[in-house]
Amino acid sequence: MLGIPCKKTGHDKTSTVVLDIRDYTIDDNQNLSDMRIPYAYLRRFIQEVPNKKIHVIANDRLELNLGVRYLLKKGYHVASYQLNDCPCTDKE
Repeated sequence: MLGIPCKKTGHDKTSTVVLDIRDYTIDDNQNLSDMRIPYAYLRRFIQEVPNKKIHVIANDRLELNLGVRYLLKKGYHVASYQLNDCPCTDKE
């Protein structure tokens, strides 16, 4: 994503909400997210997402692009993202 950094986790309890937009069937053993709303349900449950900085966790690039574009269109600030098999070098 242009202008949005890839980070392993954006978890900062005070100002960042970790939003997992992966499907419910994806196994989540780490439980890194504050909220889990799959992209398919994001339009229906957008009012549950707080208006804070958001760190998005997605399964692949397509899901990430669609989710981030929708969140930005609705006025949310996406601070960072994470993919399942992320090739980025900015791992914190």
